[in-house]
Amino acid sequence: SASAQESIDSSGRLLSDQRSASPASRIVLLEGNHDWRLATELLLRAERMYGIKPAQIQGHENDPRAFSLRYLLHLDELAVDFIQPDRDGDNYNHAEYWITDTLCAIHGDKSRKAARSEAVKIGASVVCGHTHRQIVEPVSKWSRTGRQQLLAAHDGRVRAAGLWLDGGP
Repeated sequence: SASAQESIDSSGRLLSDQRSASPASRIVLLEGNHDWRLATELLLRAERMYGIKPAQIQGHENDPRAFSLRYLLHLDELAVDFIQPDRDGDNYNHAEYWITDTLCAIHGDKSRKAARSEAVKIGASVVCGHTHRQIVEPVSKWSRTGRQQLLAAHDGRVRAAGLWLDGGP
């Protein structure tokens, strides 16, 4: 039942608290389907508002879109790396961040088996956030050289920056 502004405020506080607790650490935020809801809502209900941006004033740099998460959540000021997927259709599930050479974080898709299928596809362990379920399972990938043991996990948490414009969970 949280409003869009309440969601933005709580997400901003969460990221600010994370930055305060660990000032030297890298914070990475993967864009996902909930993060697209602001643009989608504008296009569906107020299409003339889509693409609105802060006033162009010489010497003042602004995000080109006033309603972007980068701008609304102060991601640059908080030194948060915002990983966005290549825009190729409805492709949010491909936002990815390689934590190590053998562990990749992805947003995922609607399937609860997204982490498992992605682990097999890329040959690395995967943690996925889309499903809001907590699942951890071993995965074996077989090849001519033998078996590779991987881990597929859904972290079970609601995305920090997810906007619930339709009333939320």
